[in-house]
Amino acid sequence: MRIISETTPAGLDACRRLLPGFVDAFRILRVPDFTEPEALSALHAYCQSIERNSPVRMEREPRNLIYRLFRRFLPYEAFPGKTVNFTTTLYERAKSDHLTQITSDRVIGAFVKATGLPELFLRDEVSLEERDLQAFFEHEVIGQTEACRAATSAVLTFKSGLNDPARPISVLLFTGPTGVGKTELSRSLARFLFGAAEDSERFVRLDMSEYSLPGSAERLIAGPSGEPSEFINQMRRQRLRLRSCGLHCRPCYGCCFDPRLREVLDQFHLPPNHSCAARLDPAAAKSENTTDLRT
Repeated sequence: MRIISETTPAGLDACRRLLPGFVDAFRILRVPDFTEPEALSALHAYCQSIERNSPVRMEREPRNLIYRLFRRFLPYEAFPGKTVNFTTTLYERAKSDHLTQITSDRVIGAFVKATGLPELFLRDEVSLEERDLQAFFEHEVIGQTEACRAATSAVLTFKSGLNDPARPISVLLFTGPTGVGKTELSRSLARFLFGAAEDSERFVRLDMSEYSLPGSAERLIAGPSGEPSEFINQMRRQRLRLRSCGLHCRPCYGCCFDPRLREVLDQFHLPPNHSCAARLDPAAAKSENTTDLRT
């Protein structure tokens, strides 16, 4: 009897820690990521296979656009798998709408619905003025000019593509008494970044006072039996759509010194244990556990 198995690099590391002898019984074959030419070639071949049985056509430019959008904004999974469902849906919707051509505009429209990102982030020809963005946040939260300026800077960095893809876009700690606009500014950020989403809830609020006792931070990561927590599962289920998580932190001085919190704020990486491996790092595209909680 022969056994053929598959796993991610994170799963292989976990298995080596738990069952080193079991892993040694296998011949390990690593399947590398596609290069850009290989990913584009696979995408073109997939489109051609669909078009053999469909009246809908997509030229090379929209196909290349699909690749660029996924590489820039959804770097969680490897090519070409992550573009397959999106491309299939494009052909199916075009056919149901009695269209024979999929244009770049239609690709962008579908991507907007899938991610919630406004078109201004997806189109380089659309500019985003700093004064207009600052005015938007100041209209949402009155009297907090400095905080609005920090939010504006984070969004402009993301728009320009100057952010480090391996780190959060920005880590902002809004401090002040209840009612001055801390949570509302976080919600305004989520609305601006993901207001075009088909599902409206893109803001996750965590009351960190619930994790103030020593060791209680583990509840955020793992369940009672060591399984991934509901929070981690939620992030994984939404990893192709959710690009931002607003963390509403009330004072919890013990938790603030937890080294895992510092790792999350710096690299968005949670060190895995034997039962719950979770990497919250958009650069870790090889792992199915990759979760992007940026901003």
